[in-house]
Amino acid sequence: MALIVSEEYNHLPQDYIRECLGLLPHWVQEYNMLGETNLVEFMSNKYFGLSLYKFKGTVLEDGTYRNVVEDEDGTWNEDMKAVAYMNTADGIVYFYDTGGVIGLPTPDGYFVTRMD
Repeated sequence: MALIVSEEYNHLPQDYIRECLGLLPHWVQEYNMLGETNLVEFMSNKYFGLSLYKFKGTVLEDGTYRNVVEDEDGTWNEDMKAVAYMNTADGIVYFYDTGGVIGLPTPDGYFVTRMD
């Protein structure tokens, strides 16, 4: 599997990273092997056919997921670094360190969701 661990996490054993990411890298690899054309739909079908919720944040050029948080105290950014990533024909899939958060490339940017 062509899972590439981000520099910030390369001190951890590869097996540990793979275990923490669960089935998500396997599903991305299956998508690559089958030559499917819609990664979000493919992942939704793998996730028991459930609709995936799209987070409002954005994926930066370095793969960081940036979520803009607004509450009664104001507005601030919460950044999440990618633990690992995989290449697909659609672009780079990013895996984050919080509960199955994944960034799926789409023609118009990224579909960031949680699949845990």
